[in-house]
Amino acid sequence: MQALGQVWADVDKSDPGFEESFAVMREPSHYDACHLFNHWLKRTEEGGFVVGKDVPSRTLAPLLRNLVLYEPVDDGADFKARLAGSALMRRFGQDISGLRLSQMFDQRAFECQRYDMLQIIRTSQPCVLEGKVRAVAHPGLHFEILALPVLAPDLETVWVLSGLFYYDWPARSMRPPAAEDAPEEKPACFPSTSRIAAGQAYGRRTRSRLSATPRFTAPMVQSLTSSSAAMAS
Repeated sequence: MQALGQVWADVDKSDPGFEESFAVMREPSHYDACHLFNHWLKRTEEGGFVVGKDVPSRTLAPLLRNLVLYEPVDDGADFKARLAGSALMRRFGQDISGLRLSQMFDQRAFECQRYDMLQIIRTSQPCVLEGKVRAVAHPGLHFEILALPVLAPDLETVWVLSGLFYYDWPARSMRPPAAEDAPEEKPACFPSTSRIAAGQAYGRRTRSRLSATPRFTAPMVQSLTSSSAAMAS
């Protein structure tokens, strides 16, 4: 069904040909993903990106339909989806607000996604993925996912803010007018470790809250398959 320019339930997971894959990207490329990342970096360097102050906000208002917040629950044993935008319905075919990851995915996919989110929280590093979903009876989806560590309203707990941006949807962020002789605008690259140093406080502040969960020290895998990206949705 199509309404207001959005397609609900584009892909049926019960389709025998259903397949999804994810690959880690070096930097965001979708214009809206770059806008989200640059704003997050700016607020992180200024002291922290805070839920309730920085999202929702006027700056990110055009992107709210693409965003979802994941709150760790039970000392990081699971994550709960909050503020899930309407664009997520295209990916899932339903409103995921209030659902836990363990309710949204089978056990194997849940463990992969939980692992990825804990890595984001512990390293305080952003992650960007290219996702593809294919099915025999549908054209499939092609999208970009940007996942970021952010501070909860209590200024201590770290949540994960994820943006899902479809390549076949136009950007929603306003592009500033460019002079005729201005150089072509390029997406901002991920910062060096020194530039993102302010964000390291995220991981330190919540490490004790996640102490009941085994610490993962292995680096993030470079390619993910079978719903292995928590941010995917």
